[in-house]
Amino acid sequence: MKPGFYFAYEVDDDKCLSRVIWADAECRRNYSIFGDALSYDATYGTNKYRMKFTPFTGVDHHKRSVTFACALLDHEDEHSFAWCFKKILDCMDQKEPLCLVTDQDPGCYLPFLKSSKQPVIVFACGTLWRKSRYLQKCLDKDSEHSLPVTTPSPTKIELHAASVYTHKVFYDVQVELKHTSVCGLAGMPLNGDIRVYDVNDELRHTTFQVSYTATTEDVKCTCKLFESKGLLCRHVFWVLSANLLKSIPGKYIVPRWCKVSYRNPFSILPGNLVEDCEPPDVINMEISNVWSEFYSTMAIAKTLSVDRIKELAANLKAFREEVSPASSEVLSKEKEIEQLLGFTNSSEVTILPPKISNNKGSGKRLLSTRKEAIAKSQKPKRLCACCKEMVNHDKRNCPKKDIYSDTSEEDV
Repeated sequence: MKPGFYFAYEVDDDKCLSRVIWADAECRRNYSIFGDALSYDATYGTNKYRMKFTPFTGVDHHKRSVTFACALLDHEDEHSFAWCFKKILDCMDQKEPLCLVTDQDPGCYLPFLKSSKQPVIVFACGTLWRKSRYLQKCLDKDSEHSLPVTTPSPTKIELHAASVYTHKVFYDVQVELKHTSVCGLAGMPLNGDIRVYDVNDELRHTTFQVSYTATTEDVKCTCKLFESKGLLCRHVFWVLSANLLKSIPGKYIVPRWCKVSYRNPFSILPGNLVEDCEPPDVINMEISNVWSEFYSTMAIAKTLSVDRIKELAANLKAFREEVSPASSEVLSKEKEIEQLLGFTNSSEVTILPPKISNNKGSGKRLLSTRKEAIAKSQKPKRLCACCKEMVNHDKRNCPKKDIYSDTSEEDV
């Protein structure tokens, strides 16, 4: 088994697989960094056994989806979801998310609400993981070795933000910095060391209160953008500029949005070494970089001798054989799975294939009050035998039923 790879499963009375969950080292490290917000979706079906494919996902520092774990369930019920949530916590060293987002299946809410602080196919998916991780590493490289496009006359704070955040996050911060121009001072009452600014936002036609403490650089805005997204708002940037700050206070730079967040996770799970998390795509990326360097050299130095060109080509071939000696081999699907898991498949069969599931959902979807009202208003109206009005109810649930029954009793 590859270091850091986690899996758990259950079988039914006939030894048929009923549910399974798995996550490799890269998934677990992703969770250790970006697992503050967790999304769980149980709406995907599978072809052969009709089991439910339920991924655990989140958002990385480039604001892209990142996978934490995947599970297959034979039933959409509270017991299956409870097992799945328990195993994801076991996989992630009992680190709970700060926010959990699920679909509208009632069964998803029940087992996790007690432990969550703020409730709010199969191995072929490894191909998708590799593609996503390769793109993530390309974005990491781009963010670390280049700066995003700033305004023609950037402020010190904008330059600081450009050096700290990934490109995607910086452009969101840049929007807030640009919109400080629509902010103005509506009032500034003083309360000791704490300054409270009334900042008028002309774009939103609202005034927000920003409190700022110069000695500790504590700042807080009533728009609560930082509390919801982890990024400072235009009102706070306006106050920081008014107080001549040249950089964003460190306490308000959330690590998950930074360029170096992937190199400095909040915690590394026990036995999950950083080198164990590197997928084969890193090797492929290194090969791609060598090829790019080779062709760049050829394009720039057109006057290279034939011997020098042969030497560069030989070095490239040697490097490729060193880092990927079996790259030319065509692996079967079984070999690919064995390579992914890190062990050879046993000839002894102890777990039978799953039975064909008959998932029809675990109940009606939960509707918001607004959606319930809309659905109710779209129903055709009919004549109620109790109140004699054209409404969406009948005499059994008429709100005036008690009034009419009391009146009839008095008449009698």
